[in-house]
Amino acid sequence: MPILARSIALTPDALTITTGGGTYSIPWEQCSPNNDPSVGVAVAYYYAWPTDKKAMDALEAAEQAVKQPCAAVLRKQDAAAAVEAAIRQKAAAEEAARREEAASAKHAADFREGILAALRAADEADPFASIRGGFDFSGSDSRLWKTSLQLPDAVKCGLLKTSPATPTSGSDWTFACTFRATGDGYEGMVKSVQSVLQLPYQPDENAVNINQVFFADPSKQASRVFVAKINEATVGISVVAVRSVGTSFPTPSAAPFSALPTMLPTEPTIGEEIERIRTGSYTPLPPIQSTGVPARNGMGVFEVRNKTPYTLTAMFGGPTERRVEVAPSGSISIDLPTGSYKVVGRVNAPNFLPSYGEYLFDAGVAGIEFYIP
Repeated sequence: MPILARSIALTPDALTITTGGGTYSIPWEQCSPNNDPSVGVAVAYYYAWPTDKKAMDALEAAEQAVKQPCAAVLRKQDAAAAVEAAIRQKAAAEEAARREEAASAKHAADFREGILAALRAADEADPFASIRGGFDFSGSDSRLWKTSLQLPDAVKCGLLKTSPATPTSGSDWTFACTFRATGDGYEGMVKSVQSVLQLPYQPDENAVNINQVFFADPSKQASRVFVAKINEATVGISVVAVRSVGTSFPTPSAAPFSALPTMLPTEPTIGEEIERIRTGSYTPLPPIQSTGVPARNGMGVFEVRNKTPYTLTAMFGGPTERRVEVAPSGSISIDLPTGSYKVVGRVNAPNFLPSYGEYLFDAGVAGIEFYIP
């Protein structure tokens, strides 16, 4: 049976209830958004007995008096929780920054050790023998060999062998790696290598069709380090070791580095392939058909239909570069930003010239059909 509380008193620390059995205190810290059961019970005890309006009014006033301190406590708890969350968030951000700094330091150390390991291998009597693997059957020519040394972030590393002119001479070797151009690209890579070698770089004026610098250590005349911008998307690093004419030269410039490959062979970019075809022999591009419907949001759909019995490669160079392969008698649709494009189509069959043309793509849908006359 409910017990009638004789009085309720509010103190800074607790709700105090006096009944016939004694006085009880409920700390405000026990408050919660859904009303702590102990507080609810205390209020219920006070509610339970009186039934007249005056008593009910008094009870409502008491309820409000109970809720106000509870609300204040909850606000204080929420503020404390927010502070704790901010502290945890700051600690997490600091930990992430420490990890990133540690990862960056490890990457720099690994890169440094990789370059120095390549230089040590270049000094071997048989250059790079300690890091040389087997012949690379996937290479674009017969000079490429595998290597166990991989520089951090390299897309590919390998060794290039240049056979000697005479049987009594040693072979020249090139250790080379290619990288995707990120951040500061070519210039950033030159600075990274320079920070490892602590040597000045020199533009390679003997290089042909490539932007390349080299680092020459006067105490190691039979080897050089090269950094090159292979194309807009790729940079390369190499260590070249000369053995075909010995290891001592009258001057550092006397070693025949200009006759040796300094970079791994790479696939040409889409833009380079298109330009090579544009400046060579080709047949005119077949007519391009357009719906005439304006493109939406600067994007449109380009459909390529292959009416030949061969696999078709279509390349687009313009606001973006795309390369697609279309099966014999097949078709494919690609999304392209509108704009001016250089378009190339070629089939994987001998004796057929590629097709080339230029086209302003400004429609919602356009298509081209390749066929063999």
